[in-house]
Amino acid sequence: MSDHLHDPGVYIRSVASRGQGGGLALVVPSAIRALDNYGFDWILVESVGVGQVELDIADHADTTVLVVCPGNGDEVQASKAGVIEVADVIAVNKADQGGAQGVADDYRIALDLSARSGWRVPIHCCSARDGRAVESVLDAIYGHARHSAATGQLEHRRATRRRVLLREAVKTLSAERAYARLLRDEPGVVQDVARGVIDPLTAARLFVSATEPTSTDTTARR
Repeated sequence: MSDHLHDPGVYIRSVASRGQGGGLALVVPSAIRALDNYGFDWILVESVGVGQVELDIADHADTTVLVVCPGNGDEVQASKAGVIEVADVIAVNKADQGGAQGVADDYRIALDLSARSGWRVPIHCCSARDGRAVESVLDAIYGHARHSAATGQLEHRRATRRRVLLREAVKTLSAERAYARLLRDEPGVVQDVARGVIDPLTAARLFVSATEPTSTDTTARR
């Protein structure tokens, strides 16, 4: 990235995850929309790394590239179904150091055992150091983009992404309002949690249950 930091038309921004699970900072989806509205042709999002559950990147990208390398236990990653399910392209980096082909073979076996259909996930051994086969990875990304557009998967994925963003927005706003109401109406509960008299989850459940509308209230609103 440092080689292209000052290239015309290139904008690079690093943000910390700030403890957010899922591999992405909370601000990333908004940043993607801002860059898209600004007119950038390509938006590359690098996550902090993914495991079995940190797969939020797949909810916000048209094409998900899984980058692995030999010698870091990535052979074990191949057995993780979650990682396999979200990858559209797999790039085995550090091919100049040896061992990359073995990792690629492990992922091919894992893909053969997965239940995916349609797009056949390409696997390319490459080297960021000397540029070996990087063009092949780029061609695979272009190929997935064409496949997604032609089959309607691209619009389906983007529609799913919008629903995810709506859900997250509703969750965030609801949580903020609920907590503000808790501070205002039940300061004693907050103090009891702080003193350890009641655990946070139990207190939250009691508060939410007490504030849920009854069936009569729901009917009246309708």
